[in-house]
Amino acid sequence: MLISAVFVPLTWIKYVRYIILLPKILFDVFLLADYFVFKIYRFHIDMMFVKMAISDFKGIGLSPMMSVVSILAVLLIVFLNWRMYKWVSKKHFRHQKKFILLLFLLLAFGQAVHIWASEYKQYFIQQYTPYFPYYFPTTSHSLMKKIEKKHPGWIPKPVEKAHQGFSLDDGKSNNSLLNYPLQKLQFNDSIAKPNILMIVLESWRTDLLSPEATPMLDSLSRHSLRFNNHYSGGNVTVSGIFSLMYGLHPTYLPYVQADAYRYQTSLTKSLAQLNYDIKSYTSSNFDRFSLKAMLFGHIKNDHYINVLTGRADKADRKVVDQLIADIQNEKIHHWYKFVFLTSSHHHYNYPDQYKIFTPVPTNSEGFIFDKNIDAQAFINDYKNALRYEDALLSEVISALKKSGKYDNTIIIVTGDHAEEFNDNKQAYWGHGSNFTKYQTSVPLIVHLPQQENGKTLTHVTSHIDIVPTIFNDYLSCNNPINTYSSGKSLLDTIASHGLIMTSYKDKGYLINRKIYSTGLFVKSYSVDDINQVNKQYDYKALNELRREENHFLQK
Repeated sequence: MLISAVFVPLTWIKYVRYIILLPKILFDVFLLADYFVFKIYRFHIDMMFVKMAISDFKGIGLSPMMSVVSILAVLLIVFLNWRMYKWVSKKHFRHQKKFILLLFLLLAFGQAVHIWASEYKQYFIQQYTPYFPYYFPTTSHSLMKKIEKKHPGWIPKPVEKAHQGFSLDDGKSNNSLLNYPLQKLQFNDSIAKPNILMIVLESWRTDLLSPEATPMLDSLSRHSLRFNNHYSGGNVTVSGIFSLMYGLHPTYLPYVQADAYRYQTSLTKSLAQLNYDIKSYTSSNFDRFSLKAMLFGHIKNDHYINVLTGRADKADRKVVDQLIADIQNEKIHHWYKFVFLTSSHHHYNYPDQYKIFTPVPTNSEGFIFDKNIDAQAFINDYKNALRYEDALLSEVISALKKSGKYDNTIIIVTGDHAEEFNDNKQAYWGHGSNFTKYQTSVPLIVHLPQQENGKTLTHVTSHIDIVPTIFNDYLSCNNPINTYSSGKSLLDTIASHGLIMTSYKDKGYLINRKIYSTGLFVKSYSVDDINQVNKQYDYKALNELRREENHFLQK
């Protein structure tokens, strides 16, 4: 009905009215098909689904009876649109401009409401977002903060109410699509509990876990488990951090964002129930995308160290100083600390004494004007920032050892996503634009308590494997992994491992070192080189992986 209303003004334009009927019919048919696809599979039709339907129609599972019903539905849509077209084309509306203005105001109002709902985590509005096909609601944390600062009385904060009929032990609610976790998680409380230090470096790519760029971390990796074929859950921060902290495919992100507090990650929720002291140390704004609420729930202010002022290197310095002070003064028996450093994000900030790799670019955004510019100066700049973060983390590890906590701490070090410097020779820079290893493959170091001998592992692993590894291997969780995670244990070298990765605009499936990317278009290429085009689609594996996208959704 809404689309029909939007199309109405076009029928008043003399020549346009004769050509809009066919696209309107096709669009209605498409929306109807999407309704049934979403009802069955819990995802909206994308170009990958279209390609699979064309190439492997039997795999869609449409019965002969449903085929007949579908044809009748299409004929009904054609008839209704034709009748509406005939009626509207004969009418003369005196308030055309007012009608168009009203439509615009309604759409603008809807976006404004969603900005408010996102800022204040209003589930009663956001819960409907996943149902709407191709709906991209606006969020603006910065705008809301400006309004709050200049006009504090304009937008009062809603009073937070306890969730009705909801237990912290599970994420279920009667009016949500999400069913996470599938059952209450139970742990063997009698086991010894290690401390957990999880460190994330912004935009850290696999090949720069090296003696030159990150000497301390490279040394630590030689006495730890080092995973050399590890992938983030995406090529942007929100996808990477979500997959890391939830152990879920990042396609579940919109469902969690709809009610961030209710669906706080089972990682921190379970650790809190096991009496872990939980603290976060970041120089990134996690209020965006509801990450703070999703990752840490209603965390106390003194447990959430968030330095956002000044350059990233100075903010990281303050973050690490507070972390070290807490490690030295920590009286708690077991704790979980999450650390996210951002100096290695473009524009790559670091103190002058860390300008070790030269030359560096005179214009840090020079690649915008010349996509094929020599990358070495930009790589040098990036490596200097990593070298600075490595030095900061060296202080952290020293503080752990001096405090006597090093031998009772699981240390996990990784990146949120990687960083490309035109490695594909297709003028891709930074991240968020493709799913090759240059933007998605990140280092992973896991140092276990009292571990002395290192081991390098080369089987495919992912961020979604870290939560089940912590739960299953080190906290004695009694639940099957598939009741709370899309992943597996990092040490499971046998099971095949297809992965799903997302960006802000599309998603990619990684199967046997081939990327199947879907968004506005469908592309398939080698994860090692975007120029190696793949023409043979493994539809069986794709179907299996797509089924994992609705494993934690209400059936």
